[in-house]
Amino acid sequence: MERFSHLESLFDLQNKLENIVISDSFTQEDFKKLRSNLKSDYESLLMDAFFDRHPNWSVVSGEAAYRLFLLRNWTFKNSAKENKQEFRKIAEEICKDYYPRGSIFLSEQEATRIMKHIDERYSFSKVALADRHILIFCLSCSHRQYDSFCRSLVFTDDTIGADVYMLLPSNNDVVTPQSTFLHELGHVLTIMLTGNANVIPADFTSLFSSMFPNIDSHQEANEIFAHCFAMGVMTHPDFQRYDPFTEIPLEEKMLFDKYFHLKLEHWSEESNLNGCRCQKENLYAGI
Repeated sequence: MERFSHLESLFDLQNKLENIVISDSFTQEDFKKLRSNLKSDYESLLMDAFFDRHPNWSVVSGEAAYRLFLLRNWTFKNSAKENKQEFRKIAEEICKDYYPRGSIFLSEQEATRIMKHIDERYSFSKVALADRHILIFCLSCSHRQYDSFCRSLVFTDDTIGADVYMLLPSNNDVVTPQSTFLHELGHVLTIMLTGNANVIPADFTSLFSSMFPNIDSHQEANEIFAHCFAMGVMTHPDFQRYDPFTEIPLEEKMLFDKYFHLKLEHWSEESNLNGCRCQKENLYAGI
């Protein structure tokens, strides 16, 4: 059975998947063993996160990220033929959507620091993630459409989740790793609260309609919401130097910070009111 070890890039994973697709010897039992091994990796990650006192999230890079990329994107099927079709789909997605780059945009250490900060400041994980666990992938490649993105998930019990994929930007926009990551966490908030990456809370549109005219019908309202979360966090002293939104007055950004404090403070009653179910498809939100 393919061990899926010594993966040095997402494209090594692609090659292994393609080899399995054309293999006559890879059986359904091999798929079951591989699935079990990947789930063991994930369970170890959950245990580490629990002992590190952040049970709702983990930051991964390198080989661990590539193995968990497969686990998160593979819908296990009941036959070897169907699982090979799944592997073909994942390999084709990697080939079509990603291309190699030489370094990581956001380090595991910096992603961890940011998550601990927003957990302390907003109770982000305890409130927004609740009993869910998100993965934060720090990958040394780029995406042909998004600089980075958040991808929603629907689990077998119909609960929703979301993972963040941090990639090297492919355009020339002035961004920082910190602002990009915080933007994607803004999308996580949207998904967890409304169940849809493209739907933002109604109170945001009413409160900030003077700043963002016609936001209730704006095609990229979810991007504005995510930007505002990033800007709110970057009013905090430790993050001000990472803020690329220098043209926005500090007073306005402090309003965003206040809004998200209140949003998370009253999260449980709002999420119960709106219902927290997600459309049964993977939804992307990214920049």
